Amino acid sequence: MEKVFSTKDYRKVIKYRKKNIPAEVRLSLKKTKLNEMYNYSSRVLKYDVFGRISDESYYSDKGKPVENELGYATVSYIYNDAKSEILTQYLGADGKLKDNGFFPYAIEKERYNTAGKITERSFYDSKRIPAKGVFDYCTKKINYDKQGRVTRKSYYCGKGRLLNTSEGFAYKEYKYDVKDRVITETFFNSAGDKINIKRGYAVKVLKYDQQNRLIEKHYFDRNGKPIESLTNYSSIKFAYNDTEHYREESFYDAKNKPAMIYNDYFKRREYINANKQIIEERFFDIDSSWKRAIKHKYNNSNQKIQTDYSVVIDGKKHKYATVKLKYNPQGLLGEESYYDKAGRLTENTQGYSICRRKYNNAGLLTEESFLGKNKKPKNNKYGFAFEKIIYDESFRIKHTEFYDEKNRQMDRP
Repeated sequence: MEKVFSTKDYRKVIKYRKKNIPAEVRLSLKKTKLNEMYNYSSRVLKYDVFGRISDESYYSDKGKPVENELGYATVSYIYNDAKSEILTQYLGADGKLKDNGFFPYAIEKERYNTAGKITERSFYDSKRIPAKGVFDYCTKKINYDKQGRVTRKSYYCGKGRLLNTSEGFAYKEYKYDVKDRVITETFFNSAGDKINIKRGYAVKVLKYDQQNRLIEKHYFDRNGKPIESLTNYSSIKFAYNDTEHYREESFYDAKNKPAMIYNDYFKRREYINANKQIIEERFFDIDSSWKRAIKHKYNNSNQKIQTDYSVVIDGKKHKYATVKLKYNPQGLLGEESYYDKAGRLTENTQGYSICRRKYNNAGLLTEESFLGKNKKPKNNKYGFAFEKIIYDESFRIKHTEFYDEKNRQMDRP
């Protein structure tokens, strides 16, 4: 059995092995403006007898394998039901294992428990040698209690030893209350000692109300003493108003006295719309006096398109009252522009009025240009008007080029 679906952008053909179990799905892109971002013409998904994806491949308009925007031509999934394992392999256009571009690994192995929850994830390079995945570890293991709740997440190097991650911890443990809510998160180093992570604390304690909403967050050091974070607070208290549809957070120091975040505000209130989007933020001083507000507008795709500021921020007259945002066909931010209260272009605190961005097919930023109120190139406060980012074949940054408002290349600012 076969089904065909067609839109102005693509044609999809689904072949079924039997009723409701597909064997193959072929998505052919049509030559439209939206599809200009892709460097392939078709994507083919193949399924095993159980209806699970076994291969995902990309092809050129001539039917030859081609690497997609993430740097691979095929990703294959091998299921070992006896061991509850899934092996994911990334292949290049030549059919050989290939580090997949975004991340420095070619193989990802996942293991699951009898409840279907993942217990281990490991990464390997194209030579099948343990490799660091998205972060700085080769293997991540997850432990569960009898209720199926996560009790521990631990991180390992390629030799199977506990590894202190870049955040300063090798594993973290969770405890729950009778309602299955996380109430503590504790961090340990590879020696098994409590450790203050880079964010400044070793233990995070959470409290909830009867509606299961978070109402308090407290931070403690390895010795159990309240500790202030990098932004000078030790605890956060949350309040909710269902009638006026807002939530607010207040900050306190290690002595449980009101704390000013960034020396700016004590309390922040967020007003939420029916789509759970923040439409307004209000900031208050310790004496509850109003300091400033920010309002947000969204388009039908739920993308933020405009932000309106009150004119006073940090006790100073702000240079702009409105920021407008535009997005490219990929859904990425393509332009931001700044306006004063009269609706005229104005310079922001970084010294420009408009910032335009371009991206490659992988969605990585490749160009940034800065313009003044006259919509002509203008040096920002760092001294350049144009920035170009060059990547290697694995999508790692090779180097960055800078140009001034007269298009003269310059040294790194």
